[in-house]
Amino acid sequence: MEKKDYDERITILIVDDDPDICTLLEQVIEDPSRRLLKSYDGQQAIEMVRDKKVDLIISDLNMPYCDGIELLKQVKDTNSEIVVILMTGFASLETFQTAISLGVSDYITKPIRDLDFLKNTVERGIERTILLKERQQLLEDLKNSKSLLEIRVKERTQKLESSIRQLKETQAKLLQSEKLAAIGRLSAGIGHELNNPLSGILGFSKLLKRKKGHDAETINYLDKIYQQGKRCQSIVENLLKFSQQYSPRMTRIDTSQTFKKLILLPRLERLQGQIEFKKEIFPHLPSLNADIQCLENLFTNLLANAMEAVDFQGKIMVKVSKGDEDTGNDIAEGDRFSPFEPIKKEDLGRYLLISIVDNGCGIDVEDMNNLFEPFFTTKEGGESTGLGLSICYGIINEHGGSMEICSKLGLGTRVKVYLPFCPLED
Repeated sequence: MEKKDYDERITILIVDDDPDICTLLEQVIEDPSRRLLKSYDGQQAIEMVRDKKVDLIISDLNMPYCDGIELLKQVKDTNSEIVVILMTGFASLETFQTAISLGVSDYITKPIRDLDFLKNTVERGIERTILLKERQQLLEDLKNSKSLLEIRVKERTQKLESSIRQLKETQAKLLQSEKLAAIGRLSAGIGHELNNPLSGILGFSKLLKRKKGHDAETINYLDKIYQQGKRCQSIVENLLKFSQQYSPRMTRIDTSQTFKKLILLPRLERLQGQIEFKKEIFPHLPSLNADIQCLENLFTNLLANAMEAVDFQGKIMVKVSKGDEDTGNDIAEGDRFSPFEPIKKEDLGRYLLISIVDNGCGIDVEDMNNLFEPFFTTKEGGESTGLGLSICYGIINEHGGSMEICSKLGLGTRVKVYLPFCPLED
């Protein structure tokens, strides 16, 4: 049987109460082989679905009269095969879970800054629509030639299952992102509320200690109050960093020179102890568009983790190079984890690679999935707030990068961070 081009018959319905968003989407996904419809409210869109043959819907979540969740529910009740992509600038974790349970296919985050990401998301929806149509057509043909088409149905079903797996991974990452944002808002509120009373505790404890007449026990107690207050202050500072209460100030930087300076930071030198420390920073690396303070926080957190893992007496190798010049050094038989989408092999040359390898204690495979959870820590006795990697996640995400961890318990860990270089100038 001759293969049919289902893309020619795809009808896409754009639903948004903002005409400018509708126009933007039309321009991005317009194609002579696709039929584009648009609606400015959810109720009208539902009527259009009932009256017209619609294959794919791209809808805003928050609209008057009928929101995206109600639209999704009624569309799926009418035809469960229709692919629905929701757009939202803000939604609660409960809303995301409801949308997933109703069968949403994908998400687009507002404001729309990355047109390539927008187009790729729509193309995924179109691909899913085509696969659904092809499977349906194959099932119909199977009635007449079952033996011939069984293999083809299996192939198409496998592709569809792969698409569903990717969707579930995307949904899990969106839920994680929403959870991080919610905890970040809570952390910001707590941090600001605690700052003033903490300043008072620290200040008055110092004033009390300066007064004469205290016995040794009282002075000891005052010292402990001050020390614990400073520890609380450090926790508050980490809470505020995690909540990202400022927008990164991006500037074009000299990559090689910047990382040579970061490695020589005094606070890192003080931590090095008896560590056998090796570093390799490739010269003449392309420029980065980055926030220097964010890079310092990122680099300090990752290197401090490695130093603690080797108990300040092992080996650490730091390498800064282009992504396609990676020479290995992965931990043998190590478990891998990444909270980001993997970078395509052919795109690695467009990214900076920061590689930090240690021969420390390694990470238990059961802990890998929790590494970026706020307040999760494997350290005992309150030695850590558990916010270091959560902060790193936020910084890498803001810079459009990626990260991968490879570790084996008892052998060590390798952390790979990828940050995009500035686009080449014409």
